Amino acid sequence: MAGFELKRRHHLEFAVYVRVLQAAWRLLPDRLLLLPLAYNRLQYEKLVRYHREYALDSFAPPPGSTGGCPV
Repeated sequence: MAGFELKRRHHLEFAVYVRVLQAAWRLLPDRLLLLPLAYNRLQYEKLVRYHREYALDSFAPPPGSTGGCPV
């Protein structure tokens, strides 16, 4: 359809590009690979996962506490 035949050189060039892009995706940091908004979202998701471990169910003191200073 394009009017030219793909030669062995073209297939080799494509294979090299694919390998370079695969290596870049594995080795480069997310900051360089992602768009700024996508990177920001990734950082946000990491923070949410980290802080969910320490999430409070309520701000009420634990049952049985005397109400004094915990320190």
